[in-house]
Amino acid sequence: MSLQIQDTLSKYSQTKKVGKGFQGNVYEVWDILDPNKKPLAEKIQSLDEIYGKIKSSIINQHQQPLNSEHLKEQVNKEKQKITKEILRMLREIASIQLKHLNIVEIHDSFLSNESEFITISELAEEDLYHFVQNRFNERNSLTCQQVSMILLQILNALEYIHNKNFIHRDISPQNILVFEDQSIKICDFGFVSYGEQTQNLVGKLDYIAPEVSSYEDQSYGNSIDIWSLGIVLYYLCTGSTYNKGI
Repeated sequence: MSLQIQDTLSKYSQTKKVGKGFQGNVYEVWDILDPNKKPLAEKIQSLDEIYGKIKSSIINQHQQPLNSEHLKEQVNKEKQKITKEILRMLREIASIQLKHLNIVEIHDSFLSNESEFITISELAEEDLYHFVQNRFNERNSLTCQQVSMILLQILNALEYIHNKNFIHRDISPQNILVFEDQSIKICDFGFVSYGEQTQNLVGKLDYIAPEVSSYEDQSYGNSIDIWSLGIVLYYLCTGSTYNKGI
C-alpha cells in the first residue's frame, strides 16, 4: 500500500454515512473489486477542516487576544508542520503497517483530488465515546470489570505503538472503536509522530497533556499518550470529559 492521489469513487462504493468525528465524516463502503463486498469504513478528512481546528486551538490556548498578524503567523506555522507531518506519517504507516489486535487495520490511505485525506479501515459498531454515552443515557454505567477490560486493551495497543517508536498524540474516546465482539481498537493515526520527541500542537483540547498546549516549543514524548489515557479512564468512569480537577 502506498500513499497516492486518486479518486476514491474509482475504487470504493459508498453505501451510507455512519458517523461524523472531530476530524471528518465516516462512511460505510465496499471495495468494488471485492466479490464478498465486505463492509469497510471510509474516513474523509478535509484539509480546510483540519486547519480550522488548528486555528480554533490556537485561539483557545492563548489567554490574551491575538492580533490578526500574529494569529495568521501561528496558523501558517502549524499548517506547514501538520501538512508535512501527516503526509510523512501516512507514508510511514503505509510501509510499516502497524499490526496488532487492538489497532484498527488500515486497508488503504491516499489523498483525493479534492485535497482530502482518506483512510479505508475496518468497520466498527461505534466509537468509545458513543458506547459510554449510550450506557450513561440508559443509567447503566460501566462496571469495574468492563472498565478494566477496555483499559487493558488500550494499554496493550499503546505499548505496541510506543515500542515501535510512535506517539499517537490524539488518544480520545472518539479515536477508540468498539467492535461487535466487544474488542477495543485504537484508530485515527493522522497526527501520529515518529521518534522519541516532538513539538506540534495536536489532539483534542480535553485530552492533551499540559506540555503539548504550552506553546513554548516544548518537546514531549510518548508520556502524553498516557496522560490522554488517564482522561479517557475518567470519562469511562464518569461519562464526562471535565478534567480540570485531574
